[in-house]
Amino acid sequence: MSIPSVLKRIKALRGLSEDDCKAILDNTSLEKVPQGQVLFNEGEEGNALYIIRRGKVRIFKPATPGKQEVEIAVLGEKQFFGEMALIAEQKRSATAITVADSELYVLTPKAFNVLIEKNPDMASRISEEFMRRLNENIRNDIS
Repeated sequence: MSIPSVLKRIKALRGLSEDDCKAILDNTSLEKVPQGQVLFNEGEEGNALYIIRRGKVRIFKPATPGKQEVEIAVLGEKQFFGEMALIAEQKRSATAITVADSELYVLTPKAFNVLIEKNPDMASRISEEFMRRLNENIRNDIS
């Protein structure tokens, strides 16, 4: 399976053309990350979106005095996380750690901005998916 076809299997990217997927890949780096590696901690500055090519990543809120650790998600292949780093300058709201050896595409805000300047239609489709996901997260927090 080609790398662009892997990207097109990611829900947020399904509507993208082969050229769109190639443009994304041209602006990402592929990182091999061992099991147990902390990718970022809650409260750190957001500096990248991650797309899981292979492996698993656990997203959680660490325990604090008087509060237990809260697992948010365990994500696998073709899923992404950290998207708020691309659309808002916010600190990380959770911690992410690999729970298996993983391969992650990493897209920085700078690379994303270059990408959307060249492909405004693609940027619109990706932003719509990010907003849908943000709304879903807000609903989950309320319930």
